[in-house]
Amino acid sequence: MSNIDYTRLPLHMQEAARGYIEHGQPCGAFLRGVLTNDFRWMMACGDDDNLGALKEWAGWLAWIPLAAWGDATHVDAWIENGGQNKPDLAGQTEGEAK
Repeated sequence: MSNIDYTRLPLHMQEAARGYIEHGQPCGAFLRGVLTNDFRWMMACGDDDNLGALKEWAGWLAWIPLAAWGDATHVDAWIENGGQNKPDLAGQTEGEAK
C-alpha cells in the first residue's frame, strides 16, 4: 500500500479522509460525493475550501485503493468491511496501476 498524502486536502477534511480510508469510517456528504463521483452532490454540499480544492481531491483519488471509491456500492462495501485494515480490500491504487 502506498503512502497516501492527505496534506493537499483542506485541513478540516484530512481527518475524515484518513478515517474513511484507514478504518472505513462513514464520511460526510461532500466526501461521499467525491468518493462516488457525484459532481452535482459535491457542488451542492461543498464548502468554499472543498470546492476550491476539487483538483486536489481528484488527484487524491488516484492514490487511494481502487476498492474505496467509484460508486456507492464500492463506498458502502469499504465502510462495511472496515477500510484499508482489511487486506482483501486494500489492493492496488490507480496511481500504482499506471
